[in-house]
Amino acid sequence: MRCALFYITAAIFCGTGLCASGEVFTKTFEEDDSLIANPGQGWMAWRRTGWDEARAKVAVGIIYERFYWSDLEPDNGVYDWTQLDGLLEFAASKGVPAAFRIVCAASGVPKNYETPKWVFELGAKGDAFVSKTANGPVNDFVPRFDDPIFLKYHARFIRRLAEHCDGDPRLAGLDLGSYGNWGEWHCCHLPPYDNGKVGQTIYPFAARKAIIDAYLDNFKKTMVVAMTDNEEGLAYAVQNGLFPRVGLRRDGVGAPWIQKDWAGSARYVDVRHMGDVWKSKPVWFESYASAKWMSEKKGWDMAAMVDWMTSNHVTCVHYHPMAEKDLAEHSELWRRVDVAAGARLVPKRAVVSTTDTGFAVRLGVVNKGVGCISLPYDLVFELIDGGGCLICLARGCADPARWLPGRFVIEEDVPASTANMAKAVLLRARLVHRGGALRDFRFAARGAEKGLVLWERGQGQ
Repeated sequence: MRCALFYITAAIFCGTGLCASGEVFTKTFEEDDSLIANPGQGWMAWRRTGWDEARAKVAVGIIYERFYWSDLEPDNGVYDWTQLDGLLEFAASKGVPAAFRIVCAASGVPKNYETPKWVFELGAKGDAFVSKTANGPVNDFVPRFDDPIFLKYHARFIRRLAEHCDGDPRLAGLDLGSYGNWGEWHCCHLPPYDNGKVGQTIYPFAARKAIIDAYLDNFKKTMVVAMTDNEEGLAYAVQNGLFPRVGLRRDGVGAPWIQKDWAGSARYVDVRHMGDVWKSKPVWFESYASAKWMSEKKGWDMAAMVDWMTSNHVTCVHYHPMAEKDLAEHSELWRRVDVAAGARLVPKRAVVSTTDTGFAVRLGVVNKGVGCISLPYDLVFELIDGGGCLICLARGCADPARWLPGRFVIEEDVPASTANMAKAVLLRARLVHRGGALRDFRFAARGAEKGLVLWERGQGQ
């Protein structure tokens, strides 16, 4: 099959050069500027309970949860995947993927042990502290992240986790979590404290490396997204093996100091190629808090936050519950995220030529988003008869993951027998999830809800 993809700078997409004989049809497309919620991009709904609220306001592409190790392995070697499986099943029922993070320590939550109590009973060192929660103080206990017993059993847990879900087509990815407070790769607000003061313990790199290796050595198929709060660990995760092995995640977006530290800043000078990760891997962001709190209490610039996210090739943004006032005041900003995050594929013009063996297709497209498709999708072509039934299907050889922002042209030969061509009334292109678990990735063209119609019998120009 002939297949070509090339980027162009000219305003005109399609011209001469088709290597085919027979009838030639051209079709132009009108952009669909409505809200298109494509899987894997846009906004992350917070837990299953947040799906209805989020999807009524923004384009939701991922459902996200955080799981405590103690809930998934309540007893030594006994695993309970009920919460995780429930998330995967719910997300798939909505046609979007799930994502999650493992947490081993979390201040501010009404829980005594995020790391299983049995780990400490086996001799792992930890620290007791009083965690302030919305419902009052809670006695909590957190691990020393360099303790060999903790590292041994957590590595075993990550291995079992990967055996359970690595490569599951319902997963968009998982955070490289586990370390630090809330799995965010910092230890702010956790003991041990410096002379009784809350600070941040920096554990030896060997301990952090062991946790990174536990993920990267076991998750070979599912995307791993690395937190960026620890630049030394990030440099190792990004550069370990074939570049890049991980996507990027930054929490706390909206805070001005957070937005100053990213690819190209002095802090990340040793994280080579950090600024290129977005070209093949997802970039996930989470805001510091709700827009109401950030804008009214702190005086932070929400437009600057959205500018920063889009200029840094955001794929998906964690959704924080927002008051109606937030929606009214910032709806245009959220719309910018809806439109820009990930890939927005706007087809311009198709030239389809009939040949002795099928169709030669030349399709001009603009990716108006700021990133690429971060999930495994395939371009397929369908021949449909007058009754709306599928006659035949051909898989293209183009890789949608390589469709970066800008203008490009796709050329494909679509095989079809003479008999099938005689029965066909239209040829359409679809972007189909490779694992079959998620809904199609839609082109941003009017009338493309069921696929992009490239040719209709008797309708060509």
